[in-house]
Amino acid sequence: MTFYMFRTECVLQHLRLQTAERDYPVVMSVFNSPGRMEDNLDWLHPGEFEYLHTLNFPRRRHSYLAGRYVAKHAVAGFIDAYVPFHEIEISHGLLGQPVVTAAGRPNIQVSISHCDDAASALAFPESVPLGIDVELICTSRLDVLYNQLTDRERDVWNRLPFAPEASLTMLWSGKEALSKVLRTGLTMPQHYYETIELEVNSSGFYGRYANFPQHRFLAYATESHSYAITYPYHTIITDIDGQPLESNFHRYLKTGDSNG
Repeated sequence: MTFYMFRTECVLQHLRLQTAERDYPVVMSVFNSPGRMEDNLDWLHPGEFEYLHTLNFPRRRHSYLAGRYVAKHAVAGFIDAYVPFHEIEISHGLLGQPVVTAAGRPNIQVSISHCDDAASALAFPESVPLGIDVELICTSRLDVLYNQLTDRERDVWNRLPFAPEASLTMLWSGKEALSKVLRTGLTMPQHYYETIELEVNSSGFYGRYANFPQHRFLAYATESHSYAITYPYHTIITDIDGQPLESNFHRYLKTGDSNG
């Protein structure tokens, strides 16, 4: 499997979403510790630049820039041709979802997540529902995240072979990723996003959703962050060599975490 830098701070991986009938291209982009992002904004589309100046708080401006930056890497990788970043616009839809306009290329979707100095994105075809989430793992959130679990989830969480804060954050990431597929955000009662049937692997787990059986998720943790991807249940995500994503997902995320 090949990892490569499209720009210095971002790591891309080309993936495939496999169904019984065909394969769909997917591109994942991850970066960490982006540092100052307002020193050079020539990569923003004019509409994005205008929106940036409606944001008054530095942290919100930073997260907006981090999300657009990592998403444009994913979109450019998906197009697989040179497109100046300022010609790619990622605006907001009516439900707050990201909407891509890129060099006359229709039907490109993107899912974006950012947390402090980490950001990730997926670019994929309109016909494929996908969502991604990244969260900072910290012990200070243990009580908050635990209180969001259902009784069934608490029973399973207590038996997971990971640090308590990592297990809780991975479960939360799985729910956040689903909310992006549904375009609801976490606005519904938490039990609607209940996770079930966890299958543990070396650094994370697969899972399903009690109320959304058409979707499943893959969650992994690095030393500092958890990541989750939600995708259709009857599909398989592989790298470009045909290896299941879980085989190299952790190494890929560590590559992104160590960058910058």
